[in-house]
Amino acid sequence: MYEVQVVVALTRDEDEPELYTATAPGLPGSIQAWGAPHSALGEARAALQALLVAMPPEEVRALIEAQLRLQPGDLPAGSRVERVSVRVRLDADAHVATS
Repeated sequence: MYEVQVVVALTRDEDEPELYTATAPGLPGSIQAWGAPHSALGEARAALQALLVAMPPEEVRALIEAQLRLQPGDLPAGSRVERVSVRVRLDADAHVATS
């Protein structure tokens, strides 16, 4: 079992201060959430969990490697950076299983 630490950048919407966008560099798309930053992080964690389950193990490994290479300039300017933990099992012959 591995605990994958995924860097998530939270950015507050300029026009709607109650709206946050959570992005994880190296992953497609973003998650938008109304309310406090912890709400956006909770939604990001749930979305990451679902995404990792659907990804082949080699793509999860590539994500882990990409996350280790992140530099400050890779993140949106002015964003709040958090780490989201997702526990996964990487099996060579199967997709990722989360716990």
